[in-house]
Amino acid sequence: MLIPRENLKLFGHQEQREALINAFHSKRFPHGWIVAGPFGIGKATFAFHLARYILSGRQDGNTNFAENEPFHRQIVAQSHSDVWTLGDEETREIGVESIRELNGHLNQTSTTGGWRIVIIDGADKLNRSAANALLKRLEEPPPRTVFFLITSVPGRLLPTIRSRCQFLTLNPLNEEDCQDVLRSQG
Repeated sequence: MLIPRENLKLFGHQEQREALINAFHSKRFPHGWIVAGPFGIGKATFAFHLARYILSGRQDGNTNFAENEPFHRQIVAQSHSDVWTLGDEETREIGVESIRELNGHLNQTSTTGGWRIVIIDGADKLNRSAANALLKRLEEPPPRTVFFLITSVPGRLLPTIRSRCQFLTLNPLNEEDCQDVLRSQG
């Protein structure tokens, strides 16, 4: 099974994908997104899928990419200098040091001169100090930076964090999409 950063296929969530792409191409693209929904439905895959689109510079709404595209390989290798990820499904807690390190990176300019992406998988696992440090960054985001806060339990996020982000709820996959996922995995 592919981990979210490796997965080039997005199953389901087409309505939410289009909503985010339309927002991205609008004049007022929100800098913070809470991607919420039940455990295991592809929230992190969704975030990486849209991160690739944002970083690609495409304008056509096509979010399909090939495995050999350089920025995709960099994301998989965790070596893309404009993508930061914290946490995953197994993370127990995200501490303030991780957010301080992230903030240090965000104080620098983008390496490519384009967008920067922050993906926090399991954002509900931010401890109190980390959540407050992130809140300060969300209140004054760097230009051309987007945060994807992924959670199965959005109620655990600070209300002030929730108020500074656009909510995007992903629903469980329908039967046809589940069959497609199973076929793709052999």
